[in-house]
Amino acid sequence: MMKRLMFLIFLGLLVRIPGLPREGTGDMAIFKGWGLAVLDHGLTSVYAHPPVAEKEAMGNAYRLPCDYPPVSPLLLAVPAYVYRALAPREDCPRLHNVLVKLPVVLLELLAALGAVDVLRRCGWGRKSLWAFAALWLNPALIVAGAYLGYQDSIFASLSLLCLLAIADNRPYSAGVVLALALLAKPQAILAAPVILAVLFTRQNARAMVLRAAVGALLVALVILLPFMLDGSVIAMFEGLAKRYAREAVLSGNCLNLWWIVAVGDGAVLATPALRLMSRLAFVAFTAANLYVLLARKGRTKGVFLCAGMQVYAYASICTGVHENHGLAALAFFAMLVIFGGQLRLVAILVSLMMAANLVLFYGLGNGPILARMIHGYDRSLLLAWINVGLFAWAAWGLFARRSAKTKMKGTPGGVEINAGHLVDAIAELDKGIAGLRAGGKRWTNP
Repeated sequence: MMKRLMFLIFLGLLVRIPGLPREGTGDMAIFKGWGLAVLDHGLTSVYAHPPVAEKEAMGNAYRLPCDYPPVSPLLLAVPAYVYRALAPREDCPRLHNVLVKLPVVLLELLAALGAVDVLRRCGWGRKSLWAFAALWLNPALIVAGAYLGYQDSIFASLSLLCLLAIADNRPYSAGVVLALALLAKPQAILAAPVILAVLFTRQNARAMVLRAAVGALLVALVILLPFMLDGSVIAMFEGLAKRYAREAVLSGNCLNLWWIVAVGDGAVLATPALRLMSRLAFVAFTAANLYVLLARKGRTKGVFLCAGMQVYAYASICTGVHENHGLAALAFFAMLVIFGGQLRLVAILVSLMMAANLVLFYGLGNGPILARMIHGYDRSLLLAWINVGLFAWAAWGLFARRSAKTKMKGTPGGVEINAGHLVDAIAELDKGIAGLRAGGKRWTNP
């Protein structure tokens, strides 16, 4: 097993290395600017002092206050520091590209290794390698992180590690990594309801929740303490609020329902009524999703499926969603490959759709390599229709299908009984009763 694991690690690094020096999307210049601004002005000042990013692929100097939570600029300051140490004249942008993308790659590897470790100790054995491969070799995550430079894998990996820590009965660790995820990017809150519900399904739920809360609060206090002492907490939250005030488009290159409504135009604005309607639909989905999770008593399959569907639903039915906001779902869906069937197919298809979307819009870090329009038709609309249908199919599998197993109440821990076997047993019982009435041989249950 160790040899196979090392081979998969090598393979994942092999496909990522060519993308690390590439320029990626325009966001890369912003990320570089935030890291350099932390070095120049300090962490607490980047929300008030607009950092200046070096001129990159689009030829513009990006002047934008940081609008990510403090863990992100703090992490970006590390590659900025190393970059200045290795290139004091700051004349090697390809080196800076590599350094900015490295934390993303390392956290993806850490999450994949954590999945192997926890799943193996939970009895999945060699099947845990399937989960490792599905996460570490995920095409969408590879393109988004190593080639385009998106930072979403950071909070996605931390959110997955949180669920794995709960499965491993480590509530303090779960609270710590959840706080880090929330303070890396606000989209981590999408999986928070599922994580909280999972905690309540565990034995000693109250103690688990309390310990996780203590771990989360301690980490949040340590990270936010400099802002409290500096009196810049309000400035930080204002910076975050400005970001979400700008999310007024129907869809930002995301393969969802609203991209179809906008007919592939990312500049079409959403009306307040449409934004409210999409949020209400997402709230309704969340309620149904949590009901399914609690009804399944937090079983492993249900946990990862519900967590993934929570993020996937946000990316599919909410307005103002960008092409990278659904990537976190892939970290949870990757764990579903160990179960096979429809779940494995959902994980594979969603990954391929998101990878195809990223490549269509941004190529592999050096600009688009495929034309969006073919014979007058926008290929992204075709992908959007397929993705919306895929989401509907996955949601139908989550809510509408009935399990073939039912849980027997009144026994310690419950006993799973196959419904078909139950019907056969009832039929045999009827035959036995009929035989007794006819004076035949006594029926016994083997």
